[in-house]
Amino acid sequence: MALPTPGVSVQTLARVLLESWLRGDPTSLQILLNDEQQAVPAELHSLTVQFWETLVQAKPASDRDLANGDAEGARELLLSSVPRVLAGGQVPVVPTASDPMARAMRMVLLVEAMGRADQESQAGRTAQVASELMDLELEAPWAPHRQALLDWSLNLNKAQEGHRLHPEGVWSSLPYMVESGDNLVGIRKKFVTQHPELCLCVGLLRWVNATGQYLHPGQTLRIPTDTPRVDVYLDARLLVYRHGSEIVRAWDVGIGKVGHDTPLGDFVVGDKESEPSWPGKGELLPYGHPDNPLGTRWLGWHRGGEKSSFGIHGTREPEGVGERVSQGCVRMRNGEVEELFELLPRGARIRVHP
Repeated sequence: MALPTPGVSVQTLARVLLESWLRGDPTSLQILLNDEQQAVPAELHSLTVQFWETLVQAKPASDRDLANGDAEGARELLLSSVPRVLAGGQVPVVPTASDPMARAMRMVLLVEAMGRADQESQAGRTAQVASELMDLELEAPWAPHRQALLDWSLNLNKAQEGHRLHPEGVWSSLPYMVESGDNLVGIRKKFVTQHPELCLCVGLLRWVNATGQYLHPGQTLRIPTDTPRVDVYLDARLLVYRHGSEIVRAWDVGIGKVGHDTPLGDFVVGDKESEPSWPGKGELLPYGHPDNPLGTRWLGWHRGGEKSSFGIHGTREPEGVGERVSQGCVRMRNGEVEELFELLPRGARIRVHP
């Protein structure tokens, strides 16, 4: 007697749906849906086919009886929203933490919403959608799709130039009118004294206000109030810089090689050094020395009030970025670590995820 064949998992179907849409090729999805050995449940089979066909045809889905339960209701809501999203509407917010299928469907819709917003030069919407899309992927139960994350990072980084990193962007701030004799160092000191909860650095103030070399009396500056922080995702080999919960910058990074794993957990930015020296074997190697691997910038990590041996730094070997190549630190391309160095204040939180 033949043993019963287990059906395909919802997670597998969700992952293949997302991958097929990203590739623009339904072949893998069709194979999975038509595989009798996989035995996709009829309701899930119907939902998947209708979702794909509605996306392609941009027409309302045919009437369906809503299944019971939160997961099925979320999926049906996403299915019914396809024409509105493709016409420029909002992607519905539904719970996805315990439902991989709803997660994949929502991500597909966000991909389309991001593309439309980008074509229409809506920097703020493009950035916000890209941030949400990337977080859904980084928190997904499947292995991260690195190339998709890198592609979305390009969209996000460009869009944020006109949103979170632009003086006219929509972001939380306090106003300050420049007085005679002011400079950014003094203004930063004034605000962190008056508002100890703020995490600021001069580079961040300069960037979001697009200030030149000099300030002018009467000039109005915006002081960002959302806390800057960093998350490093080791499996994805991606570093994201956030203001509050929104991703503002995302970069490919190198991480610790096997046997020299990058440590997990929470750290804070301690020492920041431009053109850093490196303590080699028995001697301090200056910046530019051929055996100094740190590149142009160093952001040291502290934990529990103590300095650690780990940090974020540049490199003289950019080809290693994106791989497991370091002694445990996070390695970035020099131009990218220089941006992060300007934007990330001392004391900012860094969280390293698996």
